[in-house]
Amino acid sequence: MVDEASEQQPITDGQRIAIIEDDLAVADAIAATIGANGWVPMVYATAESFISTLDDADAPGCIILDLHLPGMSGVDVLHTLSDRNQSIPAIVLTAHPDGPLTMPAFEAGIVALYTKPISSEVLIGSIKRAIGYSS
Repeated sequence: MVDEASEQQPITDGQRIAIIEDDLAVADAIAATIGANGWVPMVYATAESFISTLDDADAPGCIILDLHLPGMSGVDVLHTLSDRNQSIPAIVLTAHPDGPLTMPAFEAGIVALYTKPISSEVLIGSIKRAIGYSS
């Protein structure tokens, strides 16, 4: 017999997930989903705020990234990480999947790109794949 309580428990290790999103409502919804699944959400409204706090020794397990941000774009974040030799899986969420930043994001090595809004199930599955959880 399967214990229903254990079935509902998140299967994660408390790993930190960075959310770089300038729309507070979207960032809060993503953070709530991530937190409910056992990860620790870290929300940044700008790319610069994320980059300024990034530490090699304590880097997040994954980044959820908007492409269109004030200041640095999501692609700029990816290039900055590459320039620093930091390999952090990135999942892009965008309202403009056919915009001019989409192809450069793929060229920069993103794990996945989704159009907003995204379902919780798709987001969680993508995070699990990005950080190497097996289903």
